[in-house]
Amino acid sequence: MSEIPLSDHRLTRRRLLIQAAYGGVGAAAIAVGACEGESRSGASQGRPGEAGNPLIYHRSAFRPDLWNGHLDRFTAQSGLATQLSTISSSYNTLTEARLMAGADYDVLFGDVPLHAKWYAAGWVQDLEGLPGLDDLKSRMYPDFLEACMAGDGRMIALPYYTSFVAFHYNEKMLADLSFSLPKSWDDVYAHCKALKANGVPTPMAPILTRDWGLASQVWTAMTRSLGGATFFDEALSPVFEDYDAAHEALSWLHRFYTDGFMPADILTMDYNAATNVYASGQAAFQIFNAYQQKRYNDPESSLIAGRSRIGPMPGTAHETLAIVSMHLLGADRPDREASWALLNFLSGRYDGAFYGPRTISTEFGFGFAYPELWNDPELRTAWSAWTDLDNLRQRQTEGRTLGRAVSAPWFAEWQDAMSILVHETVLGRLTPKQALARSTAKARELAEDA
Repeated sequence: MSEIPLSDHRLTRRRLLIQAAYGGVGAAAIAVGACEGESRSGASQGRPGEAGNPLIYHRSAFRPDLWNGHLDRFTAQSGLATQLSTISSSYNTLTEARLMAGADYDVLFGDVPLHAKWYAAGWVQDLEGLPGLDDLKSRMYPDFLEACMAGDGRMIALPYYTSFVAFHYNEKMLADLSFSLPKSWDDVYAHCKALKANGVPTPMAPILTRDWGLASQVWTAMTRSLGGATFFDEALSPVFEDYDAAHEALSWLHRFYTDGFMPADILTMDYNAATNVYASGQAAFQIFNAYQQKRYNDPESSLIAGRSRIGPMPGTAHETLAIVSMHLLGADRPDREASWALLNFLSGRYDGAFYGPRTISTEFGFGFAYPELWNDPELRTAWSAWTDLDNLRQRQTEGRTLGRAVSAPWFAEWQDAMSILVHETVLGRLTPKQALARSTAKARELAEDA
């Protein structure tokens, strides 16, 4: 399907649906914004980047002290004033409500696949023609570059961070029972059975919240590990319904849950609560993003520090899902290159240095889209404190995104729907066959409505 040009304000069925969905929360979102740092209000004073009209960076309210420090550094280097705008909860919903109401941001944080949805709605713009973009493209991993592209072939984002869905395991728990690293899901099941018999209450703790489509991502990663490589064909039609691997992945999740190897409330736990199950030593295995390894091996935030490792995803193919979060450029910026300078500082190569990507990778263990950062001495020293660099780099090569599908404006809705179907299958309300048939039908319906 072709994307709506930014200058085209015609209403498609999808845009009408978005307006209907968020119209009811728009006033609440603006009211919240008044308390948390909103976009520009009233008549702007001066040129963009001057003190009376700062460039606005909008994101979730995660470590505002850190981001304000980054913005101060950018201002010192560029001479452009900045302002941080944050939302403390329900970031996706409230940000979309603000954008619908006319909020005005220079750079926005947005997870894949929201970048494509927001671009199709006309809330963010493409980056084509901006200085240095072609150089950045040439430096990126091809998989993450593809994820930054819209369906019309234009680049619409820079990666904020990357990661992959990893198989975390507690090395000491396995060693105490003389267990080797599991190579198959049958091995994982056998280990869970023995661990539970030896006092580990919930040996398996995958992140199965529906927030951010994480339940769908875990299923996707497990399907990949079992040999299900392609989920959508070149025409973006779903093909996973016929994969034995897709059925097996759902079956395994159901079996781990019904046999008592997962916490009973794992489906309603947010990801913080679920990661605490593993970090507190109540589980031997976890399926979640690789960057959590930094937290798990930090004695100030984990009871298993020094014991957590990342292994290949069990299965026949040992492949997994790679993920990427984005920074986006707000639509209709009065000074596009000033906004681009801030975006480039946060997610690209500004003044010849990868300041933003290197800093957040060092600070949080986030992955990066630029392979040359593997050779950065500061980053290597920091990461060596909590992981085996060679192993992590190898595990990263086993992850791939879902390709062009993540840039379809309907993908976010399909991923959310698939997360619901994962829950229904885990609970035994649907068979894997029924869930995958419904998921396939949903993908086709959304594509037709786009």
